[in-house]
Amino acid sequence: MMRFEHPDHLYGLLLVLLPAVAFIAYIFWRKRVLSQYGDKRLVEMLMPERSKYKIYIKFVLLTLGFSFLVLAYANPQLGKKVEKVKLKGADVFIAIDVSNSMMAEDLKPNRISRAKQFVSKLVEQLKNDRVGLIVFAGHSYMQMPLTTDKAAAKLFLNSISTDMVPTQGTALSEAIGMAMESYTDEQGKYRALIILTDGEDHEGEALVAAEEADKAGIVIHTIGIGDPKGAPIPVKKSAFKEDFKRDMDGNIVLSKLNETILQQVAATAHGKYFRLGTGTEELNNLLAELEGLEKREMSEREITDFKSYYFVFVIIGLVLLTLEFLLAERRSNWIRSLNLFGSKEETA
Repeated sequence: MMRFEHPDHLYGLLLVLLPAVAFIAYIFWRKRVLSQYGDKRLVEMLMPERSKYKIYIKFVLLTLGFSFLVLAYANPQLGKKVEKVKLKGADVFIAIDVSNSMMAEDLKPNRISRAKQFVSKLVEQLKNDRVGLIVFAGHSYMQMPLTTDKAAAKLFLNSISTDMVPTQGTALSEAIGMAMESYTDEQGKYRALIILTDGEDHEGEALVAAEEADKAGIVIHTIGIGDPKGAPIPVKKSAFKEDFKRDMDGNIVLSKLNETILQQVAATAHGKYFRLGTGTEELNNLLAELEGLEKREMSEREITDFKSYYFVFVIIGLVLLTLEFLLAERRSNWIRSLNLFGSKEETA
């Protein structure tokens, strides 16, 4: 089975069309010009060294040579061996807080952006695991059900913003409940829920929901986003004016990371709490925890071992271009001699 590692490079073959059209136009133009000088046979006798066919041969060699180089650039490969591999993974839901407090800028550029960056890197590392996305503030919403399509996960992740949930708050219990209802596997294994939030303004049923999740065999890991000291929440007054969220007395409100509730939720569901810093250490530690989950057989995939043969196409292309360069448009001496000999016989 042959394939091209870079099939998009094959569009380079379209570049052959332009010189082909130009060549055809040139041939018709030359015939028309030569016909103006008189009889076709007479004109040919006046130009005995001109070959009728070499110009076509040179064009074919040039076109084929260029085409083979384009094919080489796309890296043709042949499959050597096909084997079936069983893939094992877990079901991982990721719940992201989209309340207005996630716009605080104690993490640059802001909490919600840093949370999305962390999740994007996490999704890239989850290998064969199925991933689902949940967003929550005052209520929870399913952003994406469980899937192995990491590209789709990133697409949905990019669309997440603090404007998508109208009701404010931090409904941790509702996010946990939605994840529990959305797992398709009835067995209490292979499941994990990762919650990214600042934990502010949470309702009081989060620990009860975490206990229910623990009974169902769901491990909950929490990621704290923000600073316990607090940060103001930017608010747009108009398209050109920004301010910060204020209380009834006009004082700027500080949004503080509530680590206590996040630590309690994680501990209740046999998970770990991580506070988001640079992202590297927390990501590695979280991946280590997820790797410890019991895996189940997700699917079976055929893997083919491919070998590149671009060098063969390069050699063929260069040989053809070299032949085109060396081939003169004039007739060969022995052909011209035969033609002259034939002309003398006809004269005689």
